[in-house]
Amino acid sequence: MKKEKNPSKMEPQNGIMSPDFLRNLFGIPSPLPGRAGRASWANTAAEGGNGAAGQGNLSGSVLADPHGISLLMTLAVNRGSGPNQVGFVSLQQGKMEVRRKENLMRRTSFGIVIILLLAFPSMTYAGSVQKAEMLRKHNLVDDAKRELIDVIYGNSTSADKATAYYDLGTIAFEESNISAALDTWSQLASQFPDSQQASIVKDRIKELAEVVGETAKSRVDNAIAQSYLRHADFWSEKRSNVYVIDSSWIPNVEAAIKWYDKTIQEFPRSTASRIAYENKLRTILGWEEPGRYGEKHGVRGDYKKYMPQLVATFTAFETEHPDAPSLQAWRYQIAQAYWGGKDWAKTKEWLNLVIEKSGPIDSFYKDLAQRRLQKVEY
Repeated sequence: MKKEKNPSKMEPQNGIMSPDFLRNLFGIPSPLPGRAGRASWANTAAEGGNGAAGQGNLSGSVLADPHGISLLMTLAVNRGSGPNQVGFVSLQQGKMEVRRKENLMRRTSFGIVIILLLAFPSMTYAGSVQKAEMLRKHNLVDDAKRELIDVIYGNSTSADKATAYYDLGTIAFEESNISAALDTWSQLASQFPDSQQASIVKDRIKELAEVVGETAKSRVDNAIAQSYLRHADFWSEKRSNVYVIDSSWIPNVEAAIKWYDKTIQEFPRSTASRIAYENKLRTILGWEEPGRYGEKHGVRGDYKKYMPQLVATFTAFETEHPDAPSLQAWRYQIAQAYWGGKDWAKTKEWLNLVIEKSGPIDSFYKDLAQRRLQKVEY
């Protein structure tokens, strides 16, 4: 009697392996076992167990998805040394399960990120006062304002938030948006009353409002009231919106010096102090009003009165701001003021000081002083 071969255990025909052949070859139950069964079977295969046919050594690798739920199993069967005797199988059902779980994992991961951001605010973006300062320095003022607002509403420290309120109000003030500036500073004084920035502005908010009230534009919330105001503005459109101050017989130099000195005293060794010194020197140096009977101010109007003030102010300026870039320019201006008063000795003294401070470096003011020294008296 002729012995027939079991079709499920037949060798591959023309390089094609039937599903039943593969199941028998690798010892995979039919149908595919459940999740627990697949894991158990995969572990057995990975340990190098034999197939149901009892032929060859089985080696396997099991890849798990990130949740460790589904498996992608790729098994290799070594049935000899010949290259044609190595077969590979990929369980398509397992692949589809992996893809489904990967998609689920991506959605779950995204949800976890959102939950973490809500649960831990420190992970959210917070603006930077230093970045805002750099943006402002490079005239990116709008970007600086956005950065400061991020500081205020982000997870920043109280000190940074106080600084942000102060800087935001300062920017608004510089842009003549006075209402916004005063409102921002009022919030600063209210929310961070013990901060250094609040101490600067809270006692001066009323004073600032009075001084700059002429340029402040208040917003009217009531639409009907706004319409009434527009009707009135139609008939008075040629009116002046600027308060006119008659400064007749008021000493301009002394009035200006009063506020420069106040700035220097209250904000020593600051940028505001440096600017106050420089503008005070310009004021003392003086100017002449246009016209035939234009009044002269400062050194130009009264040399003997203001020249000592000019030198004393420069000395204080140099002491407080020894690295100010304008020092050489002011030394030459003082020399020139003495030259205008025909004080030749003092002129030469200050010109030589310009040369001495320049050192070995050839600079504009050093060259200028050397040229002036060639002809001082006239």
